[in-house]
Amino acid sequence: MRNWDFYWIKYLPNGNGWIRCKMKFLNADRNKMHTFSQVLIFYAFYKTAGLNALHCNDKTAGQLMKLFGKDQGGIKDSLQLIIGPKQELSQRFRTEIQNRFNDVYTIFEELEFSEGIRLLRSMETKFLE
Repeated sequence: MRNWDFYWIKYLPNGNGWIRCKMKFLNADRNKMHTFSQVLIFYAFYKTAGLNALHCNDKTAGQLMKLFGKDQGGIKDSLQLIIGPKQELSQRFRTEIQNRFNDVYTIFEELEFSEGIRLLRSMETKFLE
């Protein structure tokens, strides 16, 4: 397996300038990470950067497909879960979503990305109820 490194650049409007966050997934192929987890990470960085133009449509899913190398349909489904209206989910599916949140929490804790952790906590209630 190969290492997967990528960089997110975030602009902080409070004058702190550009911050580069390096995310390194050792011994993990990017295709092994669940699509929902990847989209959730992207969404968290996107929102904490103060951007609000992310949509659940084919264009956005196609762009993320190029970034993640994942199925466009799965990306669009993940976007729908994250930014769309609350959906009725089975207990099994809620458990699966909780596992993906836990994966992302682990990554954000390693990065000491407290703003992302706060965002995840606020989002999580949508899936637990």
